[in-house]
Parts: sequence; structure tokens; C-alpha cells
Amino acid sequence: MRSLFARGACALFVATIATTPAAAQDVTVCFSGTVATAPDTFADVYSGAQVVGQYTFNLAMRDSNTEASTADYRFVFGPYGMKARVGNQVFQSHPGLPDFVMKITNDVHPFGDLVYLQSIENVATSGLHPSIFELQLMDASGLALDSDALSGVPPTASSWQSGRGVLVVAGPDYTISANITDFSVGPHCGVVDVPTPVPGEKGEKGDKGDKGDKGEPGDKGDKGEPGLKGDTGEPGLKGEKGDPGLPGEKGEKGDKGDPGLNGEKGEMGLPGPVGAPGVKGDKGDKGDKGDKGEGLMEGSMLILPEGSPTPKGYVLLDTFDFMFSDRSRGRRSMLRVDVFQRLPETVAQPQPEQ
Repeated sequence: MRSLFARGACALFVATIATTPAAAQDVTVCFSGTVATAPDTFADVYSGAQVVGQYTFNLAMRDSNTEASTADYRFVFGPYGMKARVGNQVFQSHPGLPDFVMKITNDVHPFGDLVYLQSIENVATSGLHPSIFELQLMDASGLALDSDALSGVPPTASSWQSGRGVLVVAGPDYTISANITDFSVGPHCGVVDVPTPVPGEKGEKGDKGDKGDKGEPGDKGDKGEPGLKGDTGEPGLKGEKGDPGLPGEKGEKGDKGDPGLNGEKGEMGLPGPVGAPGVKGDKGDKGDKGDKGEGLMEGSMLILPEGSPTPKGYVLLDTFDFMFSDRSRGRRSMLRVDVFQRLPETVAQPQPEQ
């Protein structure tokens, strides 16, 4: 893979986070090119017309995509977004709530390396606000990028397999595509709103003409797109409650509160499962024979693990489940045991079956 910085290939795209990123890490990239195809919706937008634009993002924005080699970054507030002047028409992300997405893939089939900018909420100076406003670079060979991380270095179009980026702007009854060939560091990219024409001098009033015949009423025109927001009017009546605003800055940490009261002791949990038997140890050396003891009294009971041989002078009564508790943890354990009873001296010891 080529180095992301050495080749000038920029990882472009950005995800929603709850806090505002530091403005010191804001990056603005300028781009320029020419229109490839356009309808006749705008008289000043035609094949070969100049395109100048810019996009702004923040290097501190976090990736919201958990897939390897694919990153998604999203901005839902200004000043981030994209802006382009095509001919004398300006298209841009909504200044306050742009919903601006940046996606990067590194060696992901079938795209290879991909840088994709998408502005979802947009406005236009003409009032024909675009529903599609996107810019992308693609390299199926996978040699343009070596990471899906963001970078402050603008891309170099020649480092991509296509040798250019593609800008698409589409709205009601129009779709414009442009080839983007140059990228550079902003913030001054020359993208300004179209100035209002200065009216010329008023001419002399002409003679009144004859009244013409009344024409047939024309067909009702299509409803136009809503225009840009006008100047603020006088305060109106109190409106309905609006959507929640953006979160404010985090306040200072408060003093530590007093400790709360201890809660009541919870109920004892169910006994845990019996653990697996441990590995049998090596047989120890035989000790010296001790003095004969007095032994237990007649009728005494002896508890041994299940399957133990019958001791001399005892008889097996039965096998039982023996349960005991671990006081330090409050959990119970269970063990299978054989219970033997000591026989009187006069009772013969039962012989094990052959």
C-alpha cells in the first residue's frame, strides 16, 4: 500500500458524537474542476463550466463503524459540511444541521480504497435545494490508501486509479456531475455566494401602447421549492416546544457527597455445582507402626468417602449425601459418603464377597 501521507491521499469521512470537537483540529480542503454533464435547468451551468468547492471536518471525530478497514464519521452540526460553486450556482450543506457523512474503506472488496463525502441536508441559492450532494474518489487497485483514518493532508487526484474525483449534485429536475482534479489546503477556497446584480440607470418612460387583446388563461405552474430563509421578522406568538438543543459544555466536577447507608444483606445464593475430583497424589512412605489404641467404643460410626474399603471391625450401613457450607462465601457443597458402624468385639467381621 502507498503511504497515506506520502501519497497525499486523504482519508475523508466523519460519525456522530455527543460533544463538540476541538476547533483547533478543524481542517478545510479546497477542490476544483469542471462540469462534465448538466441539464438546461441553469443557464450558467453547462459542460466545461468551472467548479470550485470546499469541505470542512475535524480530525478528532471518532469512527462509528465497527468493521475492520471501514470507517464512518458523521457531523450533525456546523461549521462542518461541504460547499460548491458550479457556474454561478452555489450548493452547500445546511449551515446549522448539515448531517455530513465521511466514509473511508481500505482494501475492502469490491471498492478497494474509497473516500466518499455525502451531505444529506442541503440548501441552494436558486431555491432548488439538492437532495443529493456528494464527492468520491475510488481506487479498485487498493494502492491509494493504507488506513481508514482521517488526515489533514488533502488528496492527490493522480494517486487514485481514476485520476480524478467525481462530484454529483441533484435536485428537482436536474442532475449535475463534475470531474474534480485539484485538491489543496484551505480555508480560503474562493467559494462565495453569487453577488446580487447592481441595477442600471432607470430609462425614460415610453409612450403608452395600445391595449392588447385579452389572452387565454395559462396553465397553473408547478409549485416551486421553498426559498432561502428571509430576514427575521417581528416576534410572533409563542410557538410549540422545539427539538432539544445541542449539549452544553461539561460543567466542573462537584464535591464528593457523603457515603450512603449500607443496604440490607441479600439472600443466600443457591449452592454451586460440585467441583471435579482432584488428581490423586503419589503414595507416601509407610510410617512406623504405632501403639495399639483403645479404639472407638462399640456402635461408633465412621464416615468415609463413597467407595472406601470397609475398615476392620466395622460394617457398612449405607451411602449418603453429605452437605456442608463454606462460611466465608455462604455457598454449600455436597459430598457422597459411606457410613460404617463399629461392631462389638464378639461379632464376627463380615468377609468381603469373592
